[in-house]
Amino acid sequence: MIVSAERGNSPGSQRGAALLIVLWLVVILSVIAMHLSQMMHYEARAAGYYRDELQARALAEAGLARFMAELKLDTNRFDAYSEAWFRETVTAPEEGTFADSGGFFLEPLEVEQLDASGAVAGTYTLRVADETAKFSIAGSLSAGEKGRVLVDIIGAVGAENPQEISDSILDWVDADDLHRLNGAEGEDYYLTLPSPYECKNARFDTVDELLLVRGVTPELMRGSGGLPGLRDLLTVHTRGEMNVNTVSRELLEVLLGAGFEHLAGAVIDRRAGLDGIDGTADDEPYERSQDVWRTPGLSAVRTSGSMLRQMSVQSTFLSVEATGAVRQGRTARRIRVVIAKKGKDPRIVYWREG
Repeated sequence: MIVSAERGNSPGSQRGAALLIVLWLVVILSVIAMHLSQMMHYEARAAGYYRDELQARALAEAGLARFMAELKLDTNRFDAYSEAWFRETVTAPEEGTFADSGGFFLEPLEVEQLDASGAVAGTYTLRVADETAKFSIAGSLSAGEKGRVLVDIIGAVGAENPQEISDSILDWVDADDLHRLNGAEGEDYYLTLPSPYECKNARFDTVDELLLVRGVTPELMRGSGGLPGLRDLLTVHTRGEMNVNTVSRELLEVLLGAGFEHLAGAVIDRRAGLDGIDGTADDEPYERSQDVWRTPGLSAVRTSGSMLRQMSVQSTFLSVEATGAVRQGRTARRIRVVIAKKGKDPRIVYWREG
């Protein structure tokens, strides 16, 4: 029998090969299509995240703009927690907190922003702290006087070695490489660490820079056990002036000096009004710095060398943390600024995002 065509070249086998090729092409195209779909999905999500971040940042900036506008409306010659631009960004302190013992814990103000349809597009929150309620490391006091106050402040936050930390802070900002008795400089301490760095020998740029100083720990910075932290009591932005209407009881006790600590309560009671709570409608803030000396018992302090002579009744620098959030807080942007409050022209002197 004569075979007219080879078995492998039969029409049936050719159709099978073509079908197999088509199936492979379908698989390859499906994989490509799936990959492209995933890429488009990821890009869409990335674009959505980027959009949300832009919206959150815009909300944070809106909060800052609102606060700056309120500051420009302030016409008083004194500043206190009872003023509108403070009261609208805080709530009363909770019982048992650091605030309850004389400090002031600033709860955030949360504001909803609506879109064109009336739905909630996002929120911004504001936290405000008065830098003039703190002791300035950058103040104009002599190193010796500043060191004595720092020892008391560092002891008030529960540090076991306040003299060492105080001397190290002063060594960090002085211009020489000679360390104080209990201090530290680059050659004898910082350059011997596992991750060495130089002693700055210049002023602090932010209060968080204290974490680079020998002996300062995160616990001391944020406070623990109901005690304030160094962030609550120290600043690097003012020149030494402190607002008697906003300073905490703990810092007042240090400033009044040995033997007069009990008078801190008289100052707090005078400014806080009948309810004893700062930031409420019945507050009676000091309107002039000389009014401080009319507080019962304080006349004796005036000639004692007390640091209370540094007191003013104005808040010249304010820290504001503005947080914008969208999608029920799933995306948020935070902006921290320091505002120099001078008359009707407040200006931002420090800006940090993150």
